[in-house]
Amino acid sequence: MVASVCALLSVGAAMQGHASAATGSPGQITKVVVFLQENHTFDNVLGNLCATTTRAEPCDGALSGQGKGVGTIPLAPATDIPPTIPHLPSSQRTAIDNGAMDGFNQLPGCKSDKRFACYVSYREAQIPSLWSLAKQFTVADRFFSECTSASAVAHMDFGDGGAGSSLGRHTCSAGFAGDNPTSF
Repeated sequence: MVASVCALLSVGAAMQGHASAATGSPGQITKVVVFLQENHTFDNVLGNLCATTTRAEPCDGALSGQGKGVGTIPLAPATDIPPTIPHLPSSQRTAIDNGAMDGFNQLPGCKSDKRFACYVSYREAQIPSLWSLAKQFTVADRFFSECTSASAVAHMDFGDGGAGSSLGRHTCSAGFAGDNPTSF
């Protein structure tokens, strides 16, 4: 599945010393650092940090997810190798389930016979550099793609503000968002 994590870390001139970040006083943003991590959800990568860490700028994270027909599933520690699941827009729609976000357990590789392998999250010891940056700076935790699509289209959507807009058309409605992975 082509879910992407986008962690935006805003570095302000006033935040160069950690005091203003702790007090929440606004500073001028001088840099924006973007981490686009394909095939991961926000809760998979930074959800544990946001759910367990008190931050001056709170972020929304989870220690469990919902499974269609099974209820709450605790997020186990992630492994180095993610589960093998389909990367098709139809699989994305199944997982997203019209915004309920409870369909991941319906995907091959994520079902109960695979011990809900998609319901995992990284811990600090596994991603210490990213965790450290996310603890120090603002994390944008509510970014979503406007369409389900293949990887290349999702990257363009993020990079130019609308998949294919630089081509003069919107690829979500131009036939590029279908289940044929070679359609783009």
